[in-house]
Amino acid sequence: MRRGMTKADVVSMTKEMITRQGMRGIRVDDIAQHAGMSKRTLYEMFGNKTNLFKSCLEELWEEYKQKIAEYVEQDEAPVIDKIFRLLDTYINGLYVMDHEFVIDISRCVEFKYVSDSHIDFWSQIFVKMLRWGISQGYFLRESNIELIVRNLVATAFEFRVQGRLSQQEQYSLACCFLRGCAAPEGIEWIDRQRDRRTA
Repeated sequence: MRRGMTKADVVSMTKEMITRQGMRGIRVDDIAQHAGMSKRTLYEMFGNKTNLFKSCLEELWEEYKQKIAEYVEQDEAPVIDKIFRLLDTYINGLYVMDHEFVIDISRCVEFKYVSDSHIDFWSQIFVKMLRWGISQGYFLRESNIELIVRNLVATAFEFRVQGRLSQQEQYSLACCFLRGCAAPEGIEWIDRQRDRRTA
């Protein structure tokens, strides 16, 4: 074992491995070798590979949620700007992760809660922002914001899992979702953003 290698160090190292390679491509032997410890020591620390991966995913998820929540609260931009920066952040985040990793967290029963939490978290953020956008006249009051947002976020995630759309296509699709519940001023703004992005 590398001198001073703690449980937290192993989790940190493994987080990097799984976001680059996905979970299925990593063996306990690989983790132990990178950590400079025996498999036995690794099992003594975590019990099994699933527990280690759960620790990694929970830590990744908490870091991510904190970063986004701070961004939403600290950013002084108008709400419509925030919505589109968050949309960029959401879609970019789907593509920063290795495709195999996205498949793993959505298809493996032990880790499905991560993808469900991801969708729930982003849905809550976008609902909050769109309600604020309604109050500023960018979106229609009669829109079922919760349903629109849930479909937008879940659809984008599922298309990433399936590998069917590029980032640009995801962005265009999201603009269509938002355009469907936008007031005239919001439609103009959405169209300008979409056109600027595709130019």
